[in-house]
Amino acid sequence: EDNEDVGGPAEEAGPVELDPDLQKQIEALAASKRKETPPALLQYVMKHNTLGYPLEDPKLRILCFHNAGSAESCFTQPKTPLIDWAKETQQVEVIAVDYPGRDKLLKAKRHASIDTLAPELLAVLYDKVADGVPYVVWGHSVGAWVSFEFL
Repeated sequence: EDNEDVGGPAEEAGPVELDPDLQKQIEALAASKRKETPPALLQYVMKHNTLGYPLEDPKLRILCFHNAGSAESCFTQPKTPLIDWAKETQQVEVIAVDYPGRDKLLKAKRHASIDTLAPELLAVLYDKVADGVPYVVWGHSVGAWVSFEFL
């Protein structure tokens, strides 16, 4: 019988250990992304300010990754239950990402692999996932694969 760990519920709750070398790489990339003009967060999450974010004291963030043939607008269109609920609670930030080479980031370098896309998105969203605010990840179709690699 093969006892290889294939996932499933954790024995106990808590943070997952991160490879220190990978963490240094992501933090360095995040630092460079912060210096971009406009900041990378506002390039990849175009409706961040439009939706009234950042909130002063968010209780939850929902990180949204769209399918291959779509854009962040599949999560952020006005009058959708998700956006209406987030606005009503005034405690939830919906962080819907566009991918480089798609939609309004059409001129940005397109990734041919999720192996390169996921670390870039993690660097862009690093401050949003490292500040202690709980978050959930929502991926649709290919976005589910992107979110898996992102985590």
